[in-house]
Amino acid sequence: MVHDMTAGSPAKLILKFSLPFFFGSLFQQLYSTVDMLIVGRLLGSDALAAVGATGNMCAFIIWGACGAMTGFSAVTAQRLGAKDGNGVKVSFFVSLVLMAAISLVLTPLSMVFHKEILLWMKTPQEILGDASSYVFVILAGTVFTMCYNLLSGMIRAMGNSKIPFYSLVLSSVVNIVLDVFFIAVVHTGVWGAALATVISQVAACIFCAAAILKKFPDLIFSRQQCIFDKIIAGRCLRIGIPMFFQNSLISGGGMIGQSAINLFGTAAIAATTAVGRIINILFGLFNSVGAAMVTYVNQNAGAGNIERIHRGVKVSCFISVLLGAFAALVMLLFGKNLVLLFVSGDKNVKEIVQFSVRYILFMVPAFLFVSPVEALRNTMHGIGLSIIPVIACAIELVTRTTLSLVTQYVKSYTLVCLIEPSAWTVAVIPLAITYAVWYWKNIRTVRKRELDQQQISPSV
Repeated sequence: MVHDMTAGSPAKLILKFSLPFFFGSLFQQLYSTVDMLIVGRLLGSDALAAVGATGNMCAFIIWGACGAMTGFSAVTAQRLGAKDGNGVKVSFFVSLVLMAAISLVLTPLSMVFHKEILLWMKTPQEILGDASSYVFVILAGTVFTMCYNLLSGMIRAMGNSKIPFYSLVLSSVVNIVLDVFFIAVVHTGVWGAALATVISQVAACIFCAAAILKKFPDLIFSRQQCIFDKIIAGRCLRIGIPMFFQNSLISGGGMIGQSAINLFGTAAIAATTAVGRIINILFGLFNSVGAAMVTYVNQNAGAGNIERIHRGVKVSCFISVLLGAFAALVMLLFGKNLVLLFVSGDKNVKEIVQFSVRYILFMVPAFLFVSPVEALRNTMHGIGLSIIPVIACAIELVTRTTLSLVTQYVKSYTLVCLIEPSAWTVAVIPLAITYAVWYWKNIRTVRKRELDQQQISPSV
């Protein structure tokens, strides 16, 4: 079940790996979208806004940690590319220990201070109670979300993206069934949707753990390999910590942007929540290519093949831009009708649609710029330049913060609509420039070494 990405056509390998990840992401976004649809249809736009207002906060805490899990699995992919079987197993054990330590610190802290964060984000009082109950349950299940991301990341590190896809299908079905049960049958309110999400993550964890035990003996460590190797732990943290900050900075910027949206009331929050959910589904296209690059670049970095890494980067960026054009077209043609799926029949539907249409028109052009960002970010981590994505995310954060602060003074919804596109656009610049410099510097070194060897060979 292990797939070697150090040989064969980069385009075929990246596409083959990306497709299951995309469909898995689609199912993951599907059950998140069903959460919103059920909440919006059965509980109203206020409840939809309450859930939407917590999205960036949950992402700041949970997906920051899950970024670290992706970084840990990258070390395993590198050990696999270097044909280091013992290193693969020890890195898996070390990653599990680090995951447990992070969750023990992060979960109680986030649960204690969640309401203060919601207040800081200027969450409207009429939805604060629902937002607090929803996010509290989600944060309580942080360990399961982290565990799933680590286990699925390890499976992808072995070159297999199908099993994580199957786990997401399972969790999607579980989540949808429980959503209907908790909200429509038991009448729990919004916290039932959160509980359904947590239980679905537990199901995905169990599925991935069972798959590793049955199909991936290269990951199964013996008692002798249950050692906290400081060198491997250091490698995990050197990649994992920047990815943690990368995801947290992105989500932190989203929290600041959300605080600007919150100034315009429940209808604006509901509108941007619905549009954001559709965008997240489309972003699965770009993220799937980026996920392929985690494994592709790290395996080839472990093998020391710079030229092959570059071929993969070119292919991944080209594919991403094509997908960006497709996503922009979908949003332009069908965005308004898709938003109506969430709020049709609501008392505020006309106002929500007006907010959402303006939001979409500003988002669409930026899809072409944001599409290659994930592929470039994951390439940076794989080649050992993990600080660059963090810098790019810091630039995003500064951009979002500046525009959000200005919004609080001028009270302009148009400026709110510019926050995300502006942040996306500036993010790609440092990534593209740094990669180009890295490539030309290293490829010259490789070619000089090859030339020196050719000059020495005739005299041997």
